[in-house]
Amino acid sequence: MEFLFIWSIFGFISAIIASNKGRSGCGWFIIGVLLGPLGIILALVVSKNEDKISRDVIERGDMKVCPYCKELIKVNAIKCKHCGSDLFESYAKSQVKHCTYCGKGLDKSDEYCENCGQKNDADIEGI
Repeated sequence: MEFLFIWSIFGFISAIIASNKGRSGCGWFIIGVLLGPLGIILALVVSKNEDKISRDVIERGDMKVCPYCKELIKVNAIKCKHCGSDLFESYAKSQVKHCTYCGKGLDKSDEYCENCGQKNDADIEGI
């Protein structure tokens, strides 16, 4: 019984390490259970899945893609740290409407404010 518990801990550790690298947690749990300490070592040396990590960061809204060099930058950046392009113009074009009642930012397609529930006919505002 202790043997099963210890090997399942190897599986959990392998899964946590691999999922932080953008890999499948379930698959690496199985590898960790089957291989034990060797599964942890393999999880440590496997490369990061950069595409999955990038997609997750963009979906969370923490980062965006520079329209000029296609590198990841902070979502509120006005100048790209990779290519030096000025993003102020593209940032201003993508600005959302602001509620005329409470000032909360709205999507371009929103007709009603989620914050106060008022109908908004405001134009898209700049910065």
